[in-house]
Amino acid sequence: MRIRTLALLALLSSSVAVAGPHLELEVGAGASGLSTAAATFSGRVGLDLFEFFTPSVRMLVATPLSLDPAGWAFLGELRLHTPGVFQLTGGVAFGLSSAGMAFRAATTSLTALAPYLTADIGVRLKLGPVLIGIGVGGNPWVSPQWVALANIGVSLFE
Repeated sequence: MRIRTLALLALLSSSVAVAGPHLELEVGAGASGLSTAAATFSGRVGLDLFEFFTPSVRMLVATPLSLDPAGWAFLGELRLHTPGVFQLTGGVAFGLSSAGMAFRAATTSLTALAPYLTADIGVRLKLGPVLIGIGVGGNPWVSPQWVALANIGVSLFE
């Protein structure tokens, strides 16, 4: 009985070590829009837990193609993805943004902070430690804002 128990514990601990958390670093570029289109850049750092759940921190910066000032958002994000090489992804993020990012049409103050909520869906390839993906999302609850990004990243400590 002891040998079976020790063998079971060894098996469980080895599978936990193989499927342990790993760090994801990702950068992206694309476009977003509220009242005008903007070149948009993204950076994300997350901890992939259980091979499908990745709590993350994301920074978005939008630089409008017009003369409007740039906006930014700093977000805490909960992401889900399928396992394997071809992955479906989705996430919900909430945080703070410059008023120019979230409510450009509703306010003239660009120095005030505003809450920011967004959700996205996408696909990515996981080729070893390299992550390559595309995604679309937006903030339909507050304003008709959209964002589309192409991302490249790396998964460390696998």
